[in-house]
Amino acid sequence: MEKLRRYWVPQIVDHPFENWTPVYLASDLAERRKQAREALAAYAHEAWAGWMKYQRERCLDAWAHLPEWARQRWERQMDTEYKDLPQEEKESDRAEADRIGDICFGEEER
Repeated sequence: MEKLRRYWVPQIVDHPFENWTPVYLASDLAERRKQAREALAAYAHEAWAGWMKYQRERCLDAWAHLPEWARQRWERQMDTEYKDLPQEEKESDRAEADRIGDICFGEEER
């Protein structure tokens, strides 16, 4: 992940250079949020894939009764890393990342 550029600005204190605070440009924050969203989406996909693999191993009878199209799609998605998914399939992981981000930043709906 690319380093975020920081700009140091002085705070009003008794001593002129005692405390400086980093300030991030809005463009830097937008890029950082985008990178965090993708990292959370990759995590969400990994967590989902792990859970689905566990369910497949534990519930073979139920897995056998799934429609063939669903079984093939989910097996392909389970075995594919997030970065290799098509864009339209990444959207559900991004939606989950948005939910995680909202919780982390206190923006979740109650």
